[in-house]
Parts: sequence; structure tokens; C-alpha cells
Amino acid sequence: MKNRFNLLIVLLLSLFYACETEIDVALPEYKEGVVVEGFIELGEYAEVSLYKTLPYLADIQLDNLLEQVIIQDALVIIKNGGGQTDTLQLVQSDEAPLYWFYQGSVLKGEANTQYELQIEWKGQKYVATTSILQPFQLDTLRIDPLEGFNNDSIGRVYVTWKDDPTVRNYSFFRQKFANDLYCDRTWITSMPMALDDVTFPGTDMNLYLYRFGTSPWFKPSNIPEAEGWEYFRPVCQYGDTIYVRASAIDEASYQFLNSVTIPLYFGDNPLGYPPLIHSNIKSLTGDPCFGSWIGTASTEYKIIFDRLLR
Repeated sequence: MKNRFNLLIVLLLSLFYACETEIDVALPEYKEGVVVEGFIELGEYAEVSLYKTLPYLADIQLDNLLEQVIIQDALVIIKNGGGQTDTLQLVQSDEAPLYWFYQGSVLKGEANTQYELQIEWKGQKYVATTSILQPFQLDTLRIDPLEGFNNDSIGRVYVTWKDDPTVRNYSFFRQKFANDLYCDRTWITSMPMALDDVTFPGTDMNLYLYRFGTSPWFKPSNIPEAEGWEYFRPVCQYGDTIYVRASAIDEASYQFLNSVTIPLYFGDNPLGYPPLIHSNIKSLTGDPCFGSWIGTASTEYKIIFDRLLR
């Protein structure tokens, strides 16, 4: 599975980029927990990133994330509905959000199949379940002008697809930009991240995708500070090649992604309101945990912004 989605670690690290306000509060006693970012893609091996939580005011540095944040000694196993298992191994990879994740080597994702994730670490045990569904196809992929901007070199991605009225459907979108200055190493989440068809089942669905989920931790080093907009911009511009990944997901995955979207959309830190986040990771030992285990059935597309918008 190429260029893995880095949503959870972006949320985790966003704590350290929040605006600072001087307040005098008594912080609760810190208890170490686990953050899980796991995916199994149709036709690919599972990939699971595991992170240790840190105290809210901890000093975190990019050059020692492996020691501070990344869990290196967990037992990570996935099991499919037929009882077959795959023990994931910790590997170093440019496709991992922080360059390290646990990766499978036996079971590749299959459609209409359920997968259980099992994690053991320091006597703590965590489980989660997800399903890979059937992929869906986009009918339209194009670049439209950005409303309110009189600039023919800036646009936004527009997609349409047909909804199956006989099934409750959930969809998840990511993007990756490539241009003369940089190429995204990982998939960048879109805004909105995920949709369901509860309001308009069986209709033609349509959506504008905005680039979302970028982080200073992942900005390519060749982009000068003064040109940060080139990386953080939510829209596409002339010269970009845009890759779009449209994924079918199950309800639990949608609930997690949707609950994360809401506080971010209104400018809040989603980790500041953990009871509102619908994590599908469960602790069997009563230890703190947060995150998701998501099965995706994806179709990938490419569009080149090679003509000015008139």
C-alpha cells in the first residue's frame, strides 16, 4: 500500500502547534496510552503505526521521534474472517507517516472480508475490527475555478459518482500533489474527509475536494519558509498533477473520520475532546487508547492541471 495516509499522527502532533494561552490550571495525572493508525487496503498488506502518548506539555523533537513516540516492541497481529493470521513486523519505510510502521507479509486485503487487529504491548492489549467492502468508481474528475477568486491558475477538484440505493454507503477521499517543487510522500486527507449517503441515497453524489491534513512535520525540506503556501495550500494550481484516492469504508471507519472532521473544521483540536471522537480501538486491559483500524477499497485517479481555467 503506497504512501500511507497520515491523519492520526497529524492530529497527534497538532497538539504541539496549537496557539498558546497563559492559564493556570491543574493538569490531570498523565498516564501513558497508545495511539493507533492502522489500514488494510484492498489488494495490499496491512500497515499499522503505533505511537505512545506524551504529556500535553512534553518537548517533542523531530530527530528523536523514534525514541519518544514510535512504539517499536509491540506484538501486532491481524486475523481474517477465515481464521488466517499475519504477524506484522516493524519496518522502516518512506511510506510510513513517521518512517516506521508495522507491516504484514501474509494476508492481503480482500473485498467483503472482515479483519481483526490485535495489539499487545507492555502487558496492554488492544483490539479492533474493520471490513473491506467493494470499491466504487468516480464518474467525473475535473478541476473547476475557485469561487470568489479571479485567478485562472488556481482551482479545486470536483468529483461525482453514483450511489447504490440498496446499500448504506460511506466514502473516504485523499489527495496527493506532485509538481516541479515537491511530490507528497504520503496521502493527504481531503476536506471533507468522509461522507455517507443517508441524506440523498441513490442519487448522483458530487463533491469539491480541498487539500487538508498537511503538517509542518511533513513539509518537504526543499520548500523555503517564505514559500510555505506551496505546501499548505488547500487548492490546486497550474502545473500540479493531482492524484485522488476514492475509498469505500465501513460505518465504524466513517464514524471515526467524521468525528475527527467536525472539531477540525471549526478550528478546534480534536484531541482536546476525546469523548467526542469515535475511535474503534478497544482496550482489553483498561488502558488509554485512541485511533482507528480502517479497511479501504480504493480506486485511484490522476488529473493534470495543464490548462488555465477560463
